[in-house]
Amino acid sequence: MRLNKSTVGFFTRHTDIRKIFESPDKIFNCLIDEASPNEVKQVFAFPIYVKNNAAIVTILKSNGSDTYFFRLHEGVVQINWLGGVME
Repeated sequence: MRLNKSTVGFFTRHTDIRKIFESPDKIFNCLIDEASPNEVKQVFAFPIYVKNNAAIVTILKSNGSDTYFFRLHEGVVQINWLGGVME
């Protein structure tokens, strides 16, 4: 998936994408942006779909949900926003 203006990421030592979901604080801190600076409650919706060090994840927030594409490649986790629902 190509980078776009909704792409963020971080470095990791993990080689399996499943491991990054065990400590979600780094993910959630990376996803807080100017549009939602006070967002503190975020949780993963299950299931998390994983294949070949890529994942599709929905994150539930206090005002809706967002769906992301995650990719782990050469120590970098790339996160692309796919879409969201506001309640």
